[in-house]
Amino acid sequence: MKRFMTVCCAAVLALCGTGCSSWGGSGSSGAAESSQQTQEKKDGLNVVSSESMDPAYTELLTSYFEAINNKDYAAYEKALYPPFRESYDKYLQSKGSSLEQSFREDLCKRFDEDGYESWELTVLQIEYYPEERRDPDGFFKAYANAGILDEDFGERCKKETTEINDILFTLYALYAGDDEPVAVVTNKELYVVKTTDGVYMFG
Repeated sequence: MKRFMTVCCAAVLALCGTGCSSWGGSGSSGAAESSQQTQEKKDGLNVVSSESMDPAYTELLTSYFEAINNKDYAAYEKALYPPFRESYDKYLQSKGSSLEQSFREDLCKRFDEDGYESWELTVLQIEYYPEERRDPDGFFKAYANAGILDEDFGERCKKETTEINDILFTLYALYAGDDEPVAVVTNKELYVVKTTDGVYMFG
C-alpha cells in the first residue's frame, strides 16, 4: 500500500519549486460556506463540490486537474488567467525554464515518489474559502515578492475581472498497485477569476 503522502510548502507559496503553483495557504480550520455538496464524475475524476459552487469554476478546476492527469499542456495553458500565464512564463524563462517545461517536469510529476511514479488524480473536493479569511491582496503580494508578478498586477487584475474567488480544495490520487486513493493535497487554496471572456485560474 502506498504510504500516506503530504505536500510541503516551499518558496513563497505552497508547491513552489522549479515552477510555481498557487496551491498556497496553510489550510482552513474554518467552516466552509456551505456543507451541502454535489458530486459528478468527469473523465475519471470524481468531483465533489459545495452546493453554492459556481458550475463554471467546477468545470474550470476539473479541466485543470484532468490536464495534469492527461499531461495535456494545451488544456493546462487554456485554464490559466492569460496575464498571469504570460508573466509566469516570462519569469520561468528568466530562470532557464518555460511554462511548458515546468508543466511537464514539475506539475505532472508533483506526486512522484521512488517506486511510485504511476498515479492518477481520482477525487477533487472543492468549496469556497471562508469569505472573511480571503486575502487576494496578500496573494498578489506574495507573487510580486517572488518576482513572478509586478507590483501593480493585483490592481490591474481587479479592474479587468468581474470576480475574484478563493477556492479551498482537497485532492486524492490512486497509485498503481494500490486499492484506495490517498490524499495528496489537503485544504489548500486556489485563486480563480471571472472575466467577460470566461473563467480562469492561477496555477
